[in-house]
Amino acid sequence: MCLDPDHHPDRAEPPGITAELVLRAAETGGSDGLVTLLVGYLRGLVVHGCHCVIINPLDRPEVYVQAVLIPGAIRIESVGRGYLADSGHELSGDQMLTFVTLGWLAPPDPLADPDPAWPRNWWREVSGPRHLERAVLQLVTTLEVHGIADDTPLTVSVFPTDHQDWSWEPDPTHPCGGRLLSGPPAPGL
Repeated sequence: MCLDPDHHPDRAEPPGITAELVLRAAETGGSDGLVTLLVGYLRGLVVHGCHCVIINPLDRPEVYVQAVLIPGAIRIESVGRGYLADSGHELSGDQMLTFVTLGWLAPPDPLADPDPAWPRNWWREVSGPRHLERAVLQLVTTLEVHGIADDTPLTVSVFPTDHQDWSWEPDPTHPCGGRLLSGPPAPGL
């Protein structure tokens, strides 16, 4: 895994995956053990800058949860129904209700709002005390809502977001208490 803070891939291309792990909740002590392991791993990543993390089951690649990790905040997402439509694993009404109960913000209906600027996944931005623990617990719980069992191998892919700068902007009017902003990389990086 390349965690050298002075390493910056060619900015003309998105960065490549710098780490890929395979984990099973059953081998880490169940969901709680998986959450603890992932939180520790993400804490180690964030000291080296912003990273993207994608988690998906090996046997169901259409299902994924993902995150953009920055110091002090994290944006998390779960695959939206538009991406599951042809997979045979569409979200049921009960699953979507559970997502709302867990605090996910729903993506707009792509047929009603075709604006590609809107996120097409379920999403949430988390900051504040214990933000990593809260976000990772939500990601792992969401995989369970998708029907992913503890013994299912999960691929965890990690890559730096060197091609953009990310920052947290507090906003008390936003449903998440703020939002992640992205922009071009800072000069000199």
